[in-house]
Amino acid sequence: MYAKDVEEIPNIGCGHIGVIVGLKDTRTGDTLIQSNDTAAVKAGLQLGNIEIPNAAFFAAIEPASVSEEQAVEDALKNLVREDPSLHVWTDEDSGQRLVSGMGELHLDIVKDRLLNDFKVKAEMGKMRISYRETCQDKASVCSEYDKEVMGKRARAACRIELAHMEEEEEVEGWVTHSGNLLAADVNTFSKEDAPQPSSLDEEELKQAAHRGLLAGMARGALLGFPLTKLKVKAYDLKTFGQETTPGAISACVSNGVYEAVKKASPCLLEPMMEVYTEVSENHIGHIVSDLSGTRRGHVIGLESSDHSEENDGNMDSVQVYAPDDSLLVNKQVDEYKPKQVIKAHVPLSSMLGYSSALRSLTGGSGSFSMRVIGYGEMSKDRERAVINEMKGW
Repeated sequence: MYAKDVEEIPNIGCGHIGVIVGLKDTRTGDTLIQSNDTAAVKAGLQLGNIEIPNAAFFAAIEPASVSEEQAVEDALKNLVREDPSLHVWTDEDSGQRLVSGMGELHLDIVKDRLLNDFKVKAEMGKMRISYRETCQDKASVCSEYDKEVMGKRARAACRIELAHMEEEEEVEGWVTHSGNLLAADVNTFSKEDAPQPSSLDEEELKQAAHRGLLAGMARGALLGFPLTKLKVKAYDLKTFGQETTPGAISACVSNGVYEAVKKASPCLLEPMMEVYTEVSENHIGHIVSDLSGTRRGHVIGLESSDHSEENDGNMDSVQVYAPDDSLLVNKQVDEYKPKQVIKAHVPLSSMLGYSSALRSLTGGSGSFSMRVIGYGEMSKDRERAVINEMKGW
């Protein structure tokens, strides 16, 4: 590709970058190998996966009309293929189509591409923070599933134990998933009253129970956000002959997790950001006060900026000539002094609009970067405010 000019070539050499057209099912991060390279195909060769951080923001996408729904859906599918950090799902309560991304700018770009590149007629709702949910107490429930599905009865029963986990643990036989520890013990059956289905072996039963655990952990009891920091076990599985199917087991476990969460004092967690703010020395006091006070943050430390090494120590700020200019009085020598980097942990909700605030506090000379480092507890007043805002009460 040369700007808009296209030149067709028979192959792409090592280290070259090219464009391949016609790949309908390929996503960003996939590895392409030659179909006639049987050794590579059998070995399942692939490059390292892209590490995708947790989404921090989400917003609703509403088509302008019913006739635009398919166009919006197709455009979102194309965007997700290009950008693995973008997630699209449907809210079960409202039926809205939601899209989540890394930040405000990320979702702004998605909106711009939908409207200008894909030419769809849609509106994006207010950007919201992607919270998490956890439980403060322990709970144990007996879950029973007994429903008729497509004219056939489906039955299963199990017990669910759930407990809060402050720090991530590693326990043999347990699976770590999204900050949770999960276990499915299907070795116990009441064979006299509930014989094991002849069509399912122990491994299939375990996989069905594990799928139920994953489904249950995907939706909390307060606002439907994913669950984290929990230790959950499904055990005492009871089967009912041919009436017990993998789907019945998964549904039974998932329902049990939801009921256990409701009993174990559920609460909200908010994303915590590790923030690096680079400012000159004369602005440190204002920035520290803003981060630790107004923004509910905790300042971790202060260090000299790495940018101070760019001059290799060859520039003496005292000998730098700066012309007299009323607009530059405060900047003449400061530009050549090493800046300071303030490291802090701040709730994401407090960082909304921080870019504008930082420009105002530093006269445009400050900069910052941040990343999600986990999820922290919030006060009960703050939790109630978030729930009221999300539910529209």
